[in-house]
Amino acid sequence: METPTSCHYNAACAFFAAQVLFTFTTMVFCMVMIVEGRETGVFLPILSSVVSVWMPTPKVPVRAPKEGPHPPTPTPTP
Repeated sequence: METPTSCHYNAACAFFAAQVLFTFTTMVFCMVMIVEGRETGVFLPILSSVVSVWMPTPKVPVRAPKEGPHPPTPTPTP
């Protein structure tokens, strides 16, 4: 019997992993440069642009219509 694996190799999975790795590396590098007192005019826009890629697009929530009393159903006339 085969043991279940959590993730099979997939191009989309590899692409996502590469994005996460690149994002994490860039964010850590920019934060270290800002903490060290380097040029914030360079590293802060890079950091905010990387973070904005992962932020979801804001949407207005759509509410489902409230269920009110249903109109009476007509009865068939004989």
